[in-house]
Amino acid sequence: MAIGAEGNVKWVDGLRGIASALVVIKHITAAWFTYLLWPSPSKEQSPVLLQLPFVRVLIQGRIGVAIFCLVTGYVCSLKPIKLFLQGNQRDAYGSMNKSAIRRVPRLVLPVTMVITLSGIATQLGAFEVANHCDGYGLPPTSPKRRANIFSAIYAVICDMVNVWARGHSEYGAELWTMMPILKGAFWVYAFLLATAHVQQRWRMAIALGLTLFRWAANDPFFGMQFFFGAFMADLQNLESGTFNQPQSLSSGRLRTVLSALFLIIGLFIASLPDDHFEWQPWSLGLRDFLAAILPAHADFPRFSSGFGLDVIVIGLHLSPRARDILSNRFFLWLGRISFAVYLLHNQILRSVLCWVIYGFHIPGEKEKTLTFNNRGILAVYLPIYLALTYGSAHLWTRYVDSWCALVSDGMVALITEEKDGASLPLTN
Repeated sequence: MAIGAEGNVKWVDGLRGIASALVVIKHITAAWFTYLLWPSPSKEQSPVLLQLPFVRVLIQGRIGVAIFCLVTGYVCSLKPIKLFLQGNQRDAYGSMNKSAIRRVPRLVLPVTMVITLSGIATQLGAFEVANHCDGYGLPPTSPKRRANIFSAIYAVICDMVNVWARGHSEYGAELWTMMPILKGAFWVYAFLLATAHVQQRWRMAIALGLTLFRWAANDPFFGMQFFFGAFMADLQNLESGTFNQPQSLSSGRLRTVLSALFLIIGLFIASLPDDHFEWQPWSLGLRDFLAAILPAHADFPRFSSGFGLDVIVIGLHLSPRARDILSNRFFLWLGRISFAVYLLHNQILRSVLCWVIYGFHIPGEKEKTLTFNNRGILAVYLPIYLALTYGSAHLWTRYVDSWCALVSDGMVALITEEKDGASLPLTN
């Protein structure tokens, strides 16, 4: 299928599958191999393989959240922009109307279920081992068991509100991204409504302008990615059809060279460590480069991942071969279950994986924290954890997520008007 057509969504789904895998790897790394997030084990020691630039993007995981946000902007924009370019604004308004209504329950329902299940598991003691272990970041992010069922129910209900009102969840620490992702989708809808009758090149310019505005606002993970995703949706639907035409040999080679260049530069920018930049010359140099172009008080690791991702995506856009790789069955399967993986992986990590690593003994008040010194044994347990996580995500997607989709579609059908198209009062 031609570039810019419906099949172009496939590689973005594959990218989303990679994002969820990177987030899983990040939480394992942070818990038991924290030093890998630095440029070297110490200032005096040489880096190991996974601490080197380019390779370390695989274990840092930060870029995964940025990918989810970019894909949100892209997916929300793709169909409306295609209809805009056909001069069919009425159908585009109807599409955005239904999509906006559907998006709320499609996020709220599964998150509510996860918080409820996590609350039940907490009261049954599923996370007590994680609350007493030496895994970095696990005790402060694992939910605490309440004294009685009534206080537990109250805590779960408050958590369901907090995750959307404050972007914080005790029963699912990874759910902090849900509120900004939902909000960002509506930013994109507002942008599309405002530019429905704007010429394509100017809509793309506005999207880039908003991307730069969120850059200046120190928002590299969310705002930047939402609007850059909208820009990419427009770029792949260019009216001129430039990218849909057969390429000459010289043009194809140029695209290959440019694609490789953008991918290399983007991966290097995204390689900035979480801390201790000064321990290696390359990380200090990258940090100084970013300091020269970023706004004051910038979050360097997040800007590294957000800016690096945008450069990488341009490289992918220029490379049909790279997009074909991301569009194969395996990556598409990862993409289909990516949301479920994101929802479930930490719940399983803080329960089952901690059980098999530390055992079931809960230390008393006078006992020391549970410690795990034989990290090599993770080579045995990690495949089991990954199989359980991805197997559970597959079942969740097949049964729970499909039910949430039916409920969402039913809600859309119930509350929307039965008309062939939709129009806005302010349009002619």
